[in-house]
Amino acid sequence: MQLTPVNAEIVRIDQPDTNAGETCDNAAIRHHRIAMMLPLCTTAEKTTRQSALATDFYRGALLAVKDFGEAYPDSIDLKVYDTTDGNFSNNLASLHNVDIVITPDDEAKIAQIARYTGTHSIPAFNSFIVKDSTYITTPYMMQTYIGQERMYAKAIDYVVETLSATDAPKPVILDNANDRKDKLNFVSRLKERLDREGIEYTTLEFDGNLHKTILEDNLPTSASYFIITMSGHLTEYNKIASGLAAFAESLAAEGNTLTTFGYPEWISFRGDAQDKLAQIGALYYSRFYVDKDGEDTKRTIAEFRRWYGKAPADGIPVQALLGYDSMRYILTALHEGNTILDRPYHGIQSSYNFVHTPGIKGSINDALYIIRYIAGATSPSVTIL
Repeated sequence: MQLTPVNAEIVRIDQPDTNAGETCDNAAIRHHRIAMMLPLCTTAEKTTRQSALATDFYRGALLAVKDFGEAYPDSIDLKVYDTTDGNFSNNLASLHNVDIVITPDDEAKIAQIARYTGTHSIPAFNSFIVKDSTYITTPYMMQTYIGQERMYAKAIDYVVETLSATDAPKPVILDNANDRKDKLNFVSRLKERLDREGIEYTTLEFDGNLHKTILEDNLPTSASYFIITMSGHLTEYNKIASGLAAFAESLAAEGNTLTTFGYPEWISFRGDAQDKLAQIGALYYSRFYVDKDGEDTKRTIAEFRRWYGKAPADGIPVQALLGYDSMRYILTALHEGNTILDRPYHGIQSSYNFVHTPGIKGSINDALYIIRYIAGATSPSVTIL
């Protein structure tokens, strides 16, 4: 299969090459019918931020179709609907013969799509709305974002396992009187779990900025420490990062280490705040992660530039990579004869491991990234739970 660029805005999907597939062990040619319903705003005079991001998602998905077509001889029928063109109801009624639908970032429209696809036994793939709960009551609905409760549970399990090791660092909870404490709920659950497991921890109270002297006055440098923070905000991070970085140097001088546990918001840090992540031994969990120096990332970004004349818009997540991973996962699953893979799938930015749980009619992604920075390393280590 080939994608032929017509200009920066239009891409044509050619019919599959009947000679393709020499590298796929003579796999049977399958026909896949996929619908994408996105707010592309094709009839609007001006491009909105929403339509620009949707277009990047669409373009990334097309690159996934191209890459998949170069590896497999399958035939792909991709239907793309603009959810802002006034024909939503008519378009919805035309989905009866597709294998799967990628839904838009519109909760009301997702609900309408779910009613239709659930009735017609068609999987619907939510790539956009993190807190959408349609999958709970609707068969065939696929929520691609791990839920907060499950995310907390997996992150806490990881912390407890780390602190249960024979040579584990000493856990210390930072309690800043001048702090938003937006992660107090998480920390409270973690403390309850540590208490149940018999893992002792220290609470270090302070007010305002955390200085190296505060740490050294309360924590002997003869041990390694696992610092637990109470906020994901950059403002609160800036109050503690410099002091922790200086303290980490004091620990290193005595052969000890510092690990600082943080939150998904930390993935958005740039500049000095990002540089300090390695200095403080940051460890945090996230639904996404992109290795910007990875070969797959660089190749896909370069292909995006070649086909569309510009780089994809930056963001968390990067919509072009979200489109690529979503489509590549879907095509891989359909090629293997199902709409949900029975194994984890790791993409460029997203990982998928869909599960069915008792009382839930649809399915939800259970994958979670753990990102860990180590002083001196050029990039963090990444674990997918």
